[in-house]
Amino acid sequence: MGVIALAKEASPVEEELQVIHEFKFPVGWIVKRKTSLVLIQPKAEDFTLLDNPIECTALVFDENNQICGRMLSFFSNFQKRKIEVFCDDSTMGRTDAFERFLIRNGVKVAVDQAILGRRTSASLLRSYLLSCEPELRILRRSVSGWVPNRDGFLLGTEVLGSKKYVSEYEEAPFKTHGSIEDWIEHCALPTIDSPMWVTSILSAFAAPMLSLLGLERCSGGFHFYGHSSSGKTIGLELAAGIYGQAPHPWYLTGNGLEGTAAKHSDRLLVLDEIKQANPKDVMNSIYMLSNRQGKVRMTDKIRVRKSLTWQLLYLSSGETSIEEVATRAKSEYYEGQALRFLSIPMIRKLYPIKFIRKLEKSIQCLHGAVGRGWLDYLLTSNSEQIPYWRKTYEQIVDEYVKSWASEDPRINRILQRLAILETAAGIAQLNGFLPDEYFDPSPDEESGMSIVRNSLFAVLQSWCDGSGISRINGTLSDTKKAAKRVLEAINIAIANRWLVPFENDEFTQAPGFKTLGFIDETSTDEKTVFLLDSVLKNNCIPPGIRTFTKELAALGILKRDENNKDSKGKPRLKTRMKTIQSTLLTHSDYRIDRSVQSYAFNLKALEQYTNS
Repeated sequence: MGVIALAKEASPVEEELQVIHEFKFPVGWIVKRKTSLVLIQPKAEDFTLLDNPIECTALVFDENNQICGRMLSFFSNFQKRKIEVFCDDSTMGRTDAFERFLIRNGVKVAVDQAILGRRTSASLLRSYLLSCEPELRILRRSVSGWVPNRDGFLLGTEVLGSKKYVSEYEEAPFKTHGSIEDWIEHCALPTIDSPMWVTSILSAFAAPMLSLLGLERCSGGFHFYGHSSSGKTIGLELAAGIYGQAPHPWYLTGNGLEGTAAKHSDRLLVLDEIKQANPKDVMNSIYMLSNRQGKVRMTDKIRVRKSLTWQLLYLSSGETSIEEVATRAKSEYYEGQALRFLSIPMIRKLYPIKFIRKLEKSIQCLHGAVGRGWLDYLLTSNSEQIPYWRKTYEQIVDEYVKSWASEDPRINRILQRLAILETAAGIAQLNGFLPDEYFDPSPDEESGMSIVRNSLFAVLQSWCDGSGISRINGTLSDTKKAAKRVLEAINIAIANRWLVPFENDEFTQAPGFKTLGFIDETSTDEKTVFLLDSVLKNNCIPPGIRTFTKELAALGILKRDENNKDSKGKPRLKTRMKTIQSTLLTHSDYRIDRSVQSYAFNLKALEQYTNS
């Protein structure tokens, strides 16, 4: 703060008073007298500007290294304490806006009272603050979370660690209530039997470690879906409450989700009730959230505006799966979306009503303390422990891959994300943020896996089952999922007469306007459906026709044509239809290329496979 000591001959001000600002015309001085700021003028009565001093503690610069505001320190009559608040340049540039800023923050200032040449108190204070040049320089960041040197963390509007940064977001203060010990006893321990609840808690602990360990590729989310009252919301409230917040509703636009993600950078973003969201926005947001960057836009000067960026994990819940959301959006559900945002059916487990009510009350009463403690620990330890944490993480990844006998890069990608959850859990447990029981052997497993690992593997297995994906020779197989789509296409084709029926090599019905294949109804117990190439191409992505037909042939669902062999004498999977004879074929209105090739499915075996 600029302070000027005036000599007696230079002004009528007493020597012992501290002059903090001088006005040249009209002449006047702002002085600090005891605890108040007073305006002194020659031949005029002293005028008290503020009962408590106000100071400019730092200049604030944006990410383009341009000054964007000041940090002001003053006493708030609303909060009955001294606070430090950011005041942007546009507010400092106008007296009326600055006056409203002071009143809004609980500063009692005189209004509509002209002094020193018809100026208001706010105008004089604004001139004083704009002339201050404090030594401290602060960078205003567009994202929360870790600051560049990892010596500070922006938790909403609060700064943990280094005070050289401030967030540009105005967010409700993070609530803190209870102790870490109470949270462990009443929130963490009771959830130990639920894989979904354990995964939710571990996601909150793991999110700040992604940036520390350089694991940007592990960004992604978990969507838990199931019937109402199955425990989905409790899991989300547990995770959000670790940092003293409540779950966000899914009722967001695409632009709103960008800003929300940036505010939750290096933390866990918790979104509840996916049905509230526009299905198309949900499908677009999956890539956006996981790729850690918002949409590129132009400024009014036709220049590229800086995009919002973030680094986070996210949780979601709802009564519908992501695949159902894609159907409502009339959008393709791509493999990249499925791997980035795991759609996991709830693992159903019934709990007594008294237990649920007690847990809900504990979540409401105990929140925030464990999250702040965890961040404080990471702040003080990250410079020394990062190499050890990274080594631990890589060991866990190797154990996961070995345990799952995985040779599929897709499942390895998911295992890498789950491994960061167990890494964070181990660090948190060793330092008193999670109960020791989390690493006790699971009572449901003979292999001796810990409860943490067993819970994460149970969640992954639930995703495989819910997605119709199986593990074959260490790889993820989409065959059952594709088989369900093929069976659905067959049923639709039968209902619309798009499959031409025949018995004993004789057509029994004229083809319709559209032909997708043929159906052999010679045996009522074991019908054979011949599907054209185009049907499989539309329904077998993934896993692809070659993988799909190979696996179904091994299961005896897809028949080989003994009359159509390759050069080695092995029957081919494709069947030629030229053996079928009918007077219908010679009719001028019905022309069928009898050399067409198709795939022969045992319909009964296909139904049994998809329902297994």
